[in-house]
Amino acid sequence: MEREDKLNLTCTQEQLAEMLRTMADAMVHGRLRLENVEVDWKDVQKINLAIRNAAGMAEVKLKIASGARCMVIPGKEDDGPAKIETELSETAIPSDSYGSLKKRMRKSFKNIMYALHDNTWPAQSDIDGFIQDSALMVRYPGKGDEFYPAYSEAVAVFQEAVRVRDLDAAYQAAHSLNSLKTQCHKKYD
Repeated sequence: MEREDKLNLTCTQEQLAEMLRTMADAMVHGRLRLENVEVDWKDVQKINLAIRNAAGMAEVKLKIASGARCMVIPGKEDDGPAKIETELSETAIPSDSYGSLKKRMRKSFKNIMYALHDNTWPAQSDIDGFIQDSALMVRYPGKGDEFYPAYSEAVAVFQEAVRVRDLDAAYQAAHSLNSLKTQCHKKYD
């Protein structure tokens, strides 16, 4: 029975390069391993890989069709903020309403700011949700398009600060994001 595993994530260019290096190395050693799925290379029938530049972030869609069941690796910890995200069509506006997206972002960003002001790390769920929602937000046309490149770059800086666990850099990046948000909302809200 054929199995198809899908991985959708948004990541920085550096994380994308590392993922591709990891895939290539795994193929050389006969096992393909991504996130929490592992499959023998001899069982792989087809790999579809699509990479899209989304305002400076890489949106990656990967499908692996295999003739055998993939081994699910239990309890694998995620190495960084690149997370699985819901499927999006290549050019479509996200299915969430812009209002519900902004509401989620407001909540997660508020939690992030409170934690950073207390000199502690925000909950990983708030960080991941905010990064995912930021990648979705910059796909809405007419809601601040001229701010999207700078915003996406600031999100990448924040994401990198989280990855290297630099609390001060995360604090500075969050304040930069807050400044961009304020400028955009003055013009578009």
